[in-house]
Amino acid sequence: MHPDPPGDRAGRTVRVALVWAEEHALLADSMGVALGVDPMLDVFVIQIPPIANVSRVSVATPTVIIIEDLSLAGRLRAECPQARLIVIGSADDPEFVLACIRSGIDGCVSMKGTIVEAVETIKRVDAGESVFDPRAMRDLLDPSASRLVVHPQRTARLAPRELEVLIVIAKGFTTFEAARHLGISVNTLRTHLKNILTKLEARSKLEAVLIGIQEGRITFPEDPV
Repeated sequence: MHPDPPGDRAGRTVRVALVWAEEHALLADSMGVALGVDPMLDVFVIQIPPIANVSRVSVATPTVIIIEDLSLAGRLRAECPQARLIVIGSADDPEFVLACIRSGIDGCVSMKGTIVEAVETIKRVDAGESVFDPRAMRDLLDPSASRLVVHPQRTARLAPRELEVLIVIAKGFTTFEAARHLGISVNTLRTHLKNILTKLEARSKLEAVLIGIQEGRITFPEDPV
């Protein structure tokens, strides 16, 4: 899915918070130093105990937060709603990617990846993209995957226009492109998207699209032979 235009994000320094467990301090510090070599990244490490108050993170006003513990995603999303979230984990595992999407994660960095790949992911996520392993995403978006096919329930709550908006978003249009395609204003489209996320109990457009695919409301044409 394509990002919306980054606007004033382009060319500015990205404030990156590494939120790490205290027992992994050395790893976090090493990663912070490596990432900080890029002049466009302002990286700082926030070490927390196993049971922690994540309000310390919001005080630092990061634009991107990197975590190693997926269970922190919900609290960080509530505490820092404007920040984008990246998790380090099994990026090529479709089940893990699905858990990330359902937790409101915006991107995943492989534990086996390089610093160069991590920097690229940070910048793409900051620009508004959802960045996940293409192979894992292909597996999740494959309508033939029986574990994903369920009877329509949540999508049954959508009004016809909301379902139309969801289908257009699934085609990879940005918010602006989708609004133009549907002949409506951007504000109207955003209102529809807000209602869609609420009705589907989804944390992101990507999760909403996955739900639409799971329930058979979104289909893609077969590849030509």
